[in-house]
Amino acid sequence: MDKREANIMAKQPWQMVRNDWTDYKASCLCADILAGRGPWEVDKLGYHVDHVRQAYEAGLPVPAEVLADYTNERPHWRPPASKWFVSVAGDLCNTEDINCRPVRRGYAVHHAQINTARELAATLRAGEFAWPGGYRLAFITEDGELLCFKCARENFAQIARAIKDRAGDGWRIVATTNLGEQDPDEQAETCANCYAVLLPAAE
Repeated sequence: MDKREANIMAKQPWQMVRNDWTDYKASCLCADILAGRGPWEVDKLGYHVDHVRQAYEAGLPVPAEVLADYTNERPHWRPPASKWFVSVAGDLCNTEDINCRPVRRGYAVHHAQINTARELAATLRAGEFAWPGGYRLAFITEDGELLCFKCARENFAQIARAIKDRAGDGWRIVATTNLGEQDPDEQAETCANCYAVLLPAAE
């Protein structure tokens, strides 16, 4: 076995370019014949494109030169799966860790009080609807106005600076409020920035 063959044998099928895979199957076929097994045994290895597709969809690091063999097939494959997921507790975890130990605790959780940009980011990641209940949430700025999640995302950098500097410019978010727990007023509650209706007026 020469150096090239040794390198090929050390790889997973999805790490081989198509030509190397063809050579690999041929060597397996020869080995089967020499061992007295039929050529159908090599068919158990499957098709190279299937190995590559499954690895790609699972989020494995398929080499670019391998993917280049299947530029026409790739549009029909599912997007790569992310190795990251958020647990029910809101912690960021890695699927490659069989113990599912949190990489970052509190990655996506709602904070009632917002004292840091990190707490704001975690609340934004958790989404604008409370669970349980499914009620819509909104942010409260230091001057008592409401700010929707969309505007908070779009102006995150400015809000983060305001939180850090404890500014009184109308952008500093200090808390999160559950709109479902509020009684409707005669006037609708709107976002102070985009004026979207957050809580309709009482009928």
